[in-house]
Amino acid sequence: MDYIHYNPVKHGYVQNPWDWPHSSFRQAVGEGLYSPGWGAVTPGTLSGMDLE
Repeated sequence: MDYIHYNPVKHGYVQNPWDWPHSSFRQAVGEGLYSPGWGAVTPGTLSGMDLE
């Protein structure tokens, strides 16, 4: 889920996953899985993954 939610940020479409209207990120925040500010910077959970 981290990779999918961070993808629009990685590609420069938005600054924060919260801003991507087609994402399940807002629902995940509502369920307590993420904080609203998650993904504004590269998350540690994605460090070491090939993001290219």
